[in-house]
Amino acid sequence: MVAPVLRVAPAFEQPVALQLVDERNKAAREDFKLRGQSLLGAAGVGSDSPEQAGLWRGQPEWGQSFPEALRSQATDLGEQERHATRRACGPAVLRPVAHGRTLASANRSCYKRFMDDTTTSRRTPGLGQTGPPLGLLAGACAGLLLGGIALSAALGGVLPSPFADHEVIRGYFLTHPGAVQGAGVLTFASAVPLSIYAATASARLRQLGVTAPGATIALAGGVLAAGALALSGLLLWTLARPAVRAEQPLVRALHDLAFLAGGSAHVVFLGLLVAGVAVPGLLLGLLSRPLATVGLAVAVLAELSVLSLIWPALAVLLPAARFPALAWLVVAGLQLPHHRARAATP
Repeated sequence: MVAPVLRVAPAFEQPVALQLVDERNKAAREDFKLRGQSLLGAAGVGSDSPEQAGLWRGQPEWGQSFPEALRSQATDLGEQERHATRRACGPAVLRPVAHGRTLASANRSCYKRFMDDTTTSRRTPGLGQTGPPLGLLAGACAGLLLGGIALSAALGGVLPSPFADHEVIRGYFLTHPGAVQGAGVLTFASAVPLSIYAATASARLRQLGVTAPGATIALAGGVLAAGALALSGLLLWTLARPAVRAEQPLVRALHDLAFLAGGSAHVVFLGLLVAGVAVPGLLLGLLSRPLATVGLAVAVLAELSVLSLIWPALAVLLPAARFPALAWLVVAGLQLPHHRARAATP
Protein backbone atom coordinates (compact mmCIF):
# COMPACT_ATOMS: atom_id res chain seq x y z
CA MET A 1 0.00 0.00 0.00
CA VAL A 2 1.37 3.40 -1.05
CA ALA A 3 1.58 6.04 1.67
CA PRO A 4 -0.41 9.21 1.02
CA VAL A 5 1.45 12.34 0.00
CA LEU A 6 1.14 14.83 2.80
CA ARG A 7 3.29 17.67 1.43
CA VAL A 8 5.05 18.56 -1.79
CA ALA A 9 8.51 20.03 -1.40
CA PRO A 10 9.75 22.72 -3.81
CA ALA A 11 12.17 21.76 -6.53
CA PHE A 12 14.96 23.92 -5.10
CA GLU A 13 16.67 23.48 -1.76
CA GLN A 14 19.16 26.32 -1.85
CA PRO A 15 19.10 28.76 1.02
CA VAL A 16 17.61 32.17 0.50
CA ALA A 17 20.40 34.61 -0.31
CA LEU A 18 20.46 37.39 2.23
CA GLN A 19 22.76 40.35 2.42
CA LEU A 20 23.26 42.97 5.11
CA VAL A 21 22.73 46.44 3.75
CA ASP A 22 22.70 49.85 5.33
CA GLU A 23 20.06 52.57 5.14
CA ARG A 24 21.30 53.61 1.65
CA ASN A 25 20.74 50.11 0.24
CA LYS A 26 24.48 49.55 -0.05
CA ALA A 27 26.31 46.48 1.21
CA ALA A 28 27.37 46.83 4.83
CA ARG A 29 31.02 46.85 5.81
CA GLU A 30 32.97 43.70 6.60
CA ASP A 31 32.50 44.05 10.35
CA PHE A 32 28.75 43.96 9.82
CA LYS A 33 29.06 40.73 7.84
CA LEU A 34 31.26 39.08 10.48
CA ARG A 35 28.83 39.99 13.22
CA GLY A 36 25.94 38.70 11.13
CA GLN A 37 27.67 35.36 10.50
CA SER A 38 28.46 34.95 14.18
CA LEU A 39 24.85 35.62 15.03
CA LEU A 40 23.66 33.14 12.42
CA GLY A 41 26.00 30.47 13.79
CA ALA A 42 24.94 31.15 17.35
CA ALA A 43 21.31 30.98 16.37
CA GLY A 44 21.68 27.35 15.20
CA VAL A 45 23.16 26.07 18.49
CA GLY A 46 19.95 26.36 20.40
CA SER A 47 17.68 24.67 17.84
CA ASP A 48 14.53 23.17 19.20
CA SER A 49 14.71 19.78 17.42
CA PRO A 50 17.74 17.44 17.19
CA GLU A 51 17.29 16.80 13.52
CA GLN A 52 17.72 20.49 12.76
CA ALA A 53 20.58 21.16 15.14
CA GLY A 54 23.03 21.29 12.25
CA LEU A 55 21.02 23.90 10.41
CA TRP A 56 21.54 27.58 11.12
CA ARG A 57 18.53 29.77 10.84
CA GLY A 58 19.63 31.38 7.65
CA GLN A 59 18.89 28.14 5.78
CA PRO A 60 15.35 27.06 4.89
CA GLU A 61 13.87 23.83 6.25
CA TRP A 62 13.31 20.98 3.82
CA GLY A 63 9.79 21.06 2.51
CA GLN A 64 9.37 24.71 3.43
CA SER A 65 8.12 27.05 0.73
CA PHE A 66 10.13 30.09 -0.31
CA PRO A 67 7.77 32.68 1.29
CA GLU A 68 7.64 30.65 4.49
CA ALA A 69 11.42 30.44 4.56
CA LEU A 70 11.74 34.15 4.05
CA ARG A 71 9.27 34.94 6.82
CA SER A 72 10.93 32.47 9.15
CA GLN A 73 14.37 33.95 8.55
CA ALA A 74 13.11 37.46 9.01
CA THR A 75 11.46 36.48 12.31
CA ASP A 76 14.47 34.60 13.68
CA LEU A 77 17.19 36.98 12.62
CA GLY A 78 15.45 40.33 12.74
CA GLU A 79 15.82 41.40 16.33
CA GLN A 80 19.28 39.90 16.99
CA GLU A 81 20.86 41.27 13.82
CA ARG A 82 19.26 44.68 14.24
CA HIS A 83 20.53 45.10 17.80
CA ALA A 84 24.04 43.95 16.92
CA THR A 85 24.46 46.19 13.93
CA ARG A 86 23.03 49.25 15.63
CA ARG A 87 25.44 48.90 18.51
CA ALA A 88 28.32 48.63 16.04
CA CYS A 89 27.95 51.80 13.98
CA GLY A 90 24.42 52.92 13.30
CA PRO A 91 21.31 51.62 11.60
CA ALA A 92 21.52 48.69 9.21
CA VAL A 93 18.88 46.26 7.97
CA LEU A 94 18.88 42.68 6.71
CA ARG A 95 17.15 42.38 3.37
CA PRO A 96 17.02 39.76 0.65
CA VAL A 97 19.64 40.71 -1.92
CA ALA A 98 17.50 40.43 -5.00
CA HIS A 99 14.43 41.90 -3.35
CA GLY A 100 16.33 44.80 -1.79
CA ARG A 101 18.12 45.69 -4.98
CA THR A 102 14.88 45.52 -6.93
CA LEU A 103 13.20 47.87 -4.47
CA ALA A 104 16.15 50.24 -4.56
CA SER A 105 16.10 50.28 -8.36
CA ALA A 106 12.35 50.86 -8.38
CA ASN A 107 12.68 53.67 -5.85
CA ARG A 108 15.37 55.37 -7.89
CA SER A 109 13.27 55.02 -11.04
CA CYS A 110 10.18 56.47 -9.36
CA TYR A 111 12.20 59.32 -7.89
CA LYS A 112 13.72 60.12 -11.29
CA ARG A 113 10.29 60.16 -12.95
CA PHE A 114 8.94 62.37 -10.16
CA MET A 115 11.78 64.87 -10.52
CA ASP A 116 11.47 64.89 -14.31
CA ASP A 117 7.74 65.54 -14.10
CA THR A 118 8.24 68.26 -11.49
CA THR A 119 10.95 69.97 -13.52
CA THR A 120 8.88 69.80 -16.69
CA SER A 121 5.73 71.12 -15.09
CA ARG A 122 7.52 73.86 -13.17
CA ARG A 123 6.92 77.30 -14.61
CA THR A 124 9.88 78.76 -16.41
CA PRO A 125 11.21 81.83 -14.56
CA GLY A 126 9.93 85.03 -16.14
CA LEU A 127 7.19 83.39 -18.24
CA GLY A 128 3.81 84.94 -17.59
CA GLN A 129 5.23 87.23 -14.87
CA THR A 130 6.47 90.18 -16.89
CA GLY A 131 3.84 92.58 -15.52
CA PRO A 132 2.00 95.34 -17.40
CA PRO A 133 3.63 97.00 -20.44
CA LEU A 134 6.20 99.54 -19.30
CA GLY A 135 5.75 101.78 -22.32
CA LEU A 136 2.02 102.02 -21.66
CA LEU A 137 2.58 102.93 -18.01
CA ALA A 138 5.09 105.68 -18.78
CA GLY A 139 2.83 107.00 -21.53
CA ALA A 140 -0.13 107.10 -19.13
CA CYS A 141 1.89 109.02 -16.56
CA ALA A 142 3.08 111.56 -19.11
CA GLY A 143 -0.40 111.88 -20.60
CA LEU A 144 -2.08 112.57 -17.26
CA LEU A 145 0.58 115.07 -16.25
CA LEU A 146 0.35 116.94 -19.55
CA GLY A 147 -3.44 116.74 -19.35
CA GLY A 148 -3.41 118.51 -15.99
CA ILE A 149 -1.22 121.29 -17.37
CA ALA A 150 -3.41 121.63 -20.46
CA LEU A 151 -6.60 121.65 -18.40
CA SER A 152 -5.39 124.37 -16.06
CA ALA A 153 -4.14 126.40 -19.01
CA ALA A 154 -7.51 126.06 -20.76
CA LEU A 155 -9.53 127.03 -17.70
CA GLY A 156 -7.44 129.81 -16.24
CA GLY A 157 -3.93 129.88 -17.60
CA VAL A 158 -0.73 128.22 -16.47
CA LEU A 159 -0.07 127.97 -12.76
CA PRO A 160 2.13 130.89 -11.63
CA SER A 161 5.70 130.30 -10.58
CA PRO A 162 6.44 130.46 -6.85
CA PHE A 163 9.01 133.14 -7.72
CA ALA A 164 6.27 135.41 -9.14
CA ASP A 165 4.75 138.43 -7.41
CA HIS A 166 2.55 137.81 -4.36
CA GLU A 167 -0.47 139.53 -5.87
CA VAL A 168 -0.24 137.46 -9.07
CA ILE A 169 -0.22 134.21 -7.10
CA ARG A 170 -3.09 135.30 -4.84
CA GLY A 171 -5.22 136.54 -7.75
CA TYR A 172 -4.79 133.29 -9.72
CA PHE A 173 -5.96 131.02 -6.90
CA LEU A 174 -8.87 133.31 -6.05
CA THR A 175 -10.22 133.55 -9.59
CA HIS A 176 -9.44 130.08 -11.03
CA PRO A 177 -10.30 127.39 -8.45
CA GLY A 178 -11.59 125.01 -11.11
CA ALA A 179 -8.31 125.07 -13.02
CA VAL A 180 -6.36 124.45 -9.81
CA GLN A 181 -8.61 121.58 -8.77
CA GLY A 182 -8.46 119.92 -12.19
CA ALA A 183 -4.68 120.20 -12.31
CA GLY A 184 -4.44 118.73 -8.81
CA VAL A 185 -6.62 115.71 -9.62
CA LEU A 186 -4.77 114.82 -12.83
CA THR A 187 -1.39 115.37 -11.19
CA PHE A 188 -2.32 113.01 -8.38
CA ALA A 189 -3.63 110.44 -10.86
CA SER A 190 -0.38 110.53 -12.85
CA ALA A 191 1.48 109.19 -9.80
CA VAL A 192 -0.33 105.84 -10.00
CA PRO A 193 1.09 104.54 -13.30
CA LEU A 194 4.52 105.91 -12.38
CA SER A 195 4.64 103.86 -9.18
CA ILE A 196 3.53 100.75 -11.09
CA TYR A 197 6.22 101.46 -13.67
CA ALA A 198 8.89 101.57 -10.95
CA ALA A 199 7.78 98.26 -9.42
CA THR A 200 7.48 96.52 -12.79
CA ALA A 201 10.81 97.81 -14.09
CA SER A 202 12.60 96.72 -10.93
CA ALA A 203 11.09 93.22 -11.11
CA ARG A 204 11.91 92.99 -14.84
CA LEU A 205 15.53 93.92 -14.24
CA ARG A 206 15.87 91.23 -11.57
CA GLN A 207 14.35 88.64 -13.88
CA LEU A 208 16.89 89.65 -16.48
CA GLY A 209 19.71 88.85 -14.07
CA VAL A 210 20.52 92.30 -12.64
CA THR A 211 21.99 91.73 -9.18
CA ALA A 212 23.63 95.16 -8.85
CA PRO A 213 21.84 97.97 -6.94
CA GLY A 214 20.44 99.38 -10.20
CA ALA A 215 17.11 97.57 -9.85
CA THR A 216 16.69 98.79 -6.26
CA ILE A 217 17.68 102.35 -7.21
CA ALA A 218 15.07 102.32 -9.98
CA LEU A 219 12.41 101.11 -7.54
CA ALA A 220 13.29 103.64 -4.85
CA GLY A 221 13.57 106.53 -7.29
CA GLY A 222 10.30 105.69 -9.02
CA VAL A 223 8.34 105.28 -5.79
CA LEU A 224 9.69 108.55 -4.37
CA ALA A 225 9.01 110.39 -7.63
CA ALA A 226 5.44 109.07 -7.67
CA GLY A 227 4.98 110.01 -4.01
CA ALA A 228 6.21 113.54 -4.62
CA LEU A 229 3.89 113.89 -7.60
CA ALA A 230 0.93 112.63 -5.56
CA LEU A 231 1.70 115.08 -2.76
CA SER A 232 1.87 117.96 -5.21
CA GLY A 233 -1.54 117.03 -6.63
CA LEU A 234 -3.11 116.87 -3.19
CA LEU A 235 -1.67 120.26 -2.27
CA LEU A 236 -3.05 121.79 -5.45
CA TRP A 237 -6.47 120.33 -4.70
CA THR A 238 -6.27 121.85 -1.21
CA LEU A 239 -5.47 125.26 -2.71
CA ALA A 240 -8.80 125.14 -4.58
CA ARG A 241 -10.80 125.04 -1.35
CA PRO A 242 -12.65 128.33 -0.58
CA ALA A 243 -11.54 128.51 3.04
CA VAL A 244 -7.90 128.06 2.08
CA ARG A 245 -7.52 130.42 -0.85
CA ALA A 246 -8.93 133.28 1.23
CA GLU A 247 -5.87 133.17 3.49
CA GLN A 248 -2.93 134.77 1.72
CA PRO A 249 -0.10 133.35 3.94
CA LEU A 250 -1.59 129.85 3.73
CA VAL A 251 -1.94 130.07 -0.03
CA ARG A 252 1.67 131.10 -0.38
CA ALA A 253 2.93 128.28 1.86
CA LEU A 254 0.88 125.58 0.15
CA HIS A 255 1.87 126.86 -3.28
CA ASP A 256 5.55 126.68 -2.38
CA LEU A 257 5.13 123.13 -1.06
CA ALA A 258 3.28 122.07 -4.21
CA PHE A 259 6.11 123.45 -6.32
CA LEU A 260 8.81 121.75 -4.25
CA ALA A 261 7.05 118.37 -4.32
CA GLY A 262 5.94 118.37 -7.94
CA GLY A 263 8.98 120.20 -9.21
CA SER A 264 12.36 119.71 -7.59
CA ALA A 265 11.63 116.53 -5.56
CA HIS A 266 9.76 114.80 -8.36
CA VAL A 267 12.37 115.55 -11.04
CA VAL A 268 15.36 114.56 -8.89
CA PHE A 269 13.82 111.20 -7.95
CA LEU A 270 12.68 110.69 -11.52
CA GLY A 271 16.32 110.98 -12.53
CA LEU A 272 17.14 108.12 -10.14
CA LEU A 273 14.53 105.96 -11.85
CA VAL A 274 16.02 106.72 -15.26
CA ALA A 275 19.57 106.04 -14.05
CA GLY A 276 18.50 102.78 -12.36
CA VAL A 277 17.23 101.47 -15.69
CA ALA A 278 19.86 103.02 -17.97
CA VAL A 279 22.99 101.80 -16.18
CA PRO A 280 22.09 98.06 -16.13
CA GLY A 281 20.71 98.41 -19.62
CA LEU A 282 24.06 99.74 -20.81
CA LEU A 283 26.30 97.34 -18.89
CA LEU A 284 24.34 94.17 -19.70
CA GLY A 285 23.27 95.13 -23.19
CA LEU A 286 19.57 95.15 -22.32
CA LEU A 287 19.11 98.50 -24.07
CA SER A 288 20.74 99.88 -27.15
CA ARG A 289 23.86 101.88 -26.42
CA PRO A 290 22.51 105.20 -27.81
CA LEU A 291 19.32 104.91 -25.77
CA ALA A 292 21.18 104.04 -22.58
CA THR A 293 23.61 106.94 -23.13
CA VAL A 294 20.75 109.41 -23.61
CA GLY A 295 19.18 108.05 -20.41
CA LEU A 296 22.33 108.71 -18.45
CA ALA A 297 22.48 112.29 -19.79
CA VAL A 298 18.85 112.89 -18.84
CA ALA A 299 19.47 111.47 -15.37
CA VAL A 300 22.40 113.81 -14.84
CA LEU A 301 20.31 116.76 -15.97
CA ALA A 302 17.54 115.77 -13.57
CA GLU A 303 19.95 115.64 -10.66
CA LEU A 304 21.35 119.05 -11.55
CA SER A 305 17.86 120.54 -11.37
CA VAL A 306 18.18 120.58 -7.59
CA LEU A 307 20.31 123.70 -8.08
CA SER A 308 17.10 125.59 -8.83
CA LEU A 309 16.54 125.70 -5.09
CA ILE A 310 19.64 127.87 -4.82
CA TRP A 311 19.48 129.81 -8.08
CA PRO A 312 15.88 130.36 -9.23
CA ALA A 313 17.09 131.09 -12.74
CA LEU A 314 17.94 127.37 -13.08
CA ALA A 315 14.28 126.40 -12.62
CA VAL A 316 14.25 125.94 -16.38
CA LEU A 317 16.05 122.67 -15.76
CA LEU A 318 12.88 121.21 -14.21
CA PRO A 319 10.80 120.95 -17.41
CA ALA A 320 13.96 120.39 -19.44
CA ALA A 321 14.60 117.20 -17.43
CA ARG A 322 11.04 116.09 -16.59
CA PHE A 323 9.56 115.64 -20.05
CA PRO A 324 12.66 114.09 -21.70
CA ALA A 325 12.82 111.67 -18.76
CA LEU A 326 9.19 110.62 -19.23
CA ALA A 327 9.72 110.22 -22.97
CA TRP A 328 12.85 108.16 -22.32
CA LEU A 329 10.93 105.90 -19.96
CA VAL A 330 8.38 105.23 -22.69
CA VAL A 331 11.04 104.20 -25.22
CA ALA A 332 13.05 102.20 -22.68
CA GLY A 333 9.91 100.39 -21.54
CA LEU A 334 9.22 99.33 -25.12
CA GLN A 335 12.80 98.19 -25.71
CA LEU A 336 13.54 96.45 -22.41
CA PRO A 337 13.31 92.69 -23.10
CA HIS A 338 11.14 90.28 -21.17
CA HIS A 339 13.70 87.48 -21.20
CA ARG A 340 17.44 87.54 -21.45
CA ALA A 341 18.91 85.32 -24.16
CA ARG A 342 21.29 82.73 -22.73
CA ALA A 343 24.59 82.00 -24.36
CA ALA A 344 24.65 78.65 -26.13
CA THR A 345 26.65 76.00 -24.27
CA PRO A 346 29.01 73.86 -26.35
